[in-house]
Amino acid sequence: MGLFTPLISRSNKNVIHIDFETRSEINIKKCGAAVYAAHPTTEIMCVALAEGDNAVEGFISIYDSRLLEILLKAFKNNTVFIAHNAFFEYHIFNGILAKKLNLPRLRKEQWRCSAAQAAFNGLPRALGSAAKAINLDVEKDEPGRKLMMRMSKPRRPTKKDKSKWHESPELFERLLEYCERDVEAERALGKSISEISDAEHAVWLLDFKINNKGVHIDTDAVEAALHLIAEIEDASIAEVITLTEGLLDGVSKRAKVIMWCNSRGVQLETYTAGYLRSVLSQEGLPNDVRRVLEIRLELGKTSTSKIAAFKAMAGGDDRARGLLRYYGAHTGRWAGKGIQPQNLPRGVGDDMDDTIALLKKRDFELLKSSRENPMDSISGAIRGMICAPEGKILIGADYSAIETRVLMYIADDKNALKLFEENKDLYKDMASTIYKVEADAIDGYQRQLGKEAILGLGFGMGSDRFFNTCETQNIAISKALAVDTVEKYREKYITVVRLWRALERAAIRAIKSREHTTTHGIAFYMSQCNRFLKCQLPSGRCINYANPGLGISTYGSEQMTYKGVSEKTAQWVENSTWGGKLTENIVQAIARDVMAEAMLRIDAAGYSIILTVHDEIILEENDGFDPQDLINLMVIRPEWVPNLPLAAEGWESYRYAKL
Repeated sequence: MGLFTPLISRSNKNVIHIDFETRSEINIKKCGAAVYAAHPTTEIMCVALAEGDNAVEGFISIYDSRLLEILLKAFKNNTVFIAHNAFFEYHIFNGILAKKLNLPRLRKEQWRCSAAQAAFNGLPRALGSAAKAINLDVEKDEPGRKLMMRMSKPRRPTKKDKSKWHESPELFERLLEYCERDVEAERALGKSISEISDAEHAVWLLDFKINNKGVHIDTDAVEAALHLIAEIEDASIAEVITLTEGLLDGVSKRAKVIMWCNSRGVQLETYTAGYLRSVLSQEGLPNDVRRVLEIRLELGKTSTSKIAAFKAMAGGDDRARGLLRYYGAHTGRWAGKGIQPQNLPRGVGDDMDDTIALLKKRDFELLKSSRENPMDSISGAIRGMICAPEGKILIGADYSAIETRVLMYIADDKNALKLFEENKDLYKDMASTIYKVEADAIDGYQRQLGKEAILGLGFGMGSDRFFNTCETQNIAISKALAVDTVEKYREKYITVVRLWRALERAAIRAIKSREHTTTHGIAFYMSQCNRFLKCQLPSGRCINYANPGLGISTYGSEQMTYKGVSEKTAQWVENSTWGGKLTENIVQAIARDVMAEAMLRIDAAGYSIILTVHDEIILEENDGFDPQDLINLMVIRPEWVPNLPLAAEGWESYRYAKL
């Protein structure tokens, strides 16, 4: 029985479904739940709750005697509280309600989250979207939501009305109706979909623990960077005004900049960063236009906006909390929130400490004389602004090529698995097949192409896309070589190609026949209500595909369809899939389960996890901790993948680094 084997219901009669509506002078989207709840202007406008299946009760005043009666009873009975996005309700309850009513704080173990439950079932995380996706009779009150958004933030005073908030007895009553409706919708949603298993709930609790601890931020470096960015922006805008003789007062107004460039003989089709980079690569561009576009790219760096997020999210103890989103991807992998640690700039490497020390001098002229591109230097230092507090050190370890290892394990490619076990270079081995030379004779460029083939072609990528991918990675390659590489990969790893086909056939057969089908250790079956196709992994956990069906591909073949959240638009849309994509989902999900089990093991050993980024686990420990101790715990093979070859690389640093 695997760690993630689903169990029978974790039912508890002592359950309260709860929802708060709050207001504050600060923006929760910018600062996160922990900072928001701790802010002195944040207050509860109303609360609604329901004990078990009882009617929903709502309270505009938190001092209502009935509310206190319910809560005291809940503490006596060790009640479980269920909320949609429970991390928020946890902080509002403990940070505001419990303090004002002189109640004990609720432990994280007393919470469940219906948003996490929705994501676990392959549904949208948002309450209203999840309810619509499964056609619930009780849906989210959208007009009430608009009212909540208006009442939750300060209004702009007028001469006639100088009040800070949109409020009146009638508005509060309408807001309470909305709050009560949310509780009804959240409860109905939770009852309509599968519960998170007890074992997977342990992963959610660990995620909660990690988010609540947060990461330590070098706030001095953050403040210094913001100071320098302001100086760079002022200097750059002054330069634009000079270059354009006052026709432009900056580079933020798209239409004006495009019109000015047109007047200089440069026709811009759009104003996106990628397009402007292609324009700058052209010869013969007027110097003033070139410089204006360079400034646009420098000031438009999305990475530097993260520095403002660091400042907003750092609490009074200089820790930023709530940076991870449990089940952020359909496969169960984590996603980032707030400062988005999953897509921080790679950094300036060994130069990190020197760069941050330079930033802290807050001397713009010194920065300009010391660094070729000051904004790039600031951007490169962002990762290092996550650091250890005094007396501690950061320890990190990253799984080595875990998805490739999982792919070859599931495909049962014995040659690849042998290379991994012998610690051989799989990238050189692939390159030797492409170039028909011995692996020992492969040079750096050839190895890079072999690496791109191993990492990119395992999920069915075609030659055109492979060619474009190589171009983005600055790997010079002809279209003929791209075609040849794809063909040679599929010949060499015919087991992987067979895996694609087998998984696709098994999924389609399960949808058509409603039978339990199995291939390569992966099972497909329809849920009892036929609302989901369940793809059961070796761990026992399932990937859920909502509203599965069958369609016809552009090639005229039968293909699987399902509803899911679009990665591009975040909308609930119809998707089609095939064996290569199913393989990618399954491999990513298995790799996630391997890492989740390792994280539970590491936590149980008493170590302090503060973050996970892609395939990396990061600890905050006492100085002197050996990274090998972390690696040893990470590479223990789960019982459900007993022969999976695992490896990891570690590091230690005062600042967050990247191998």
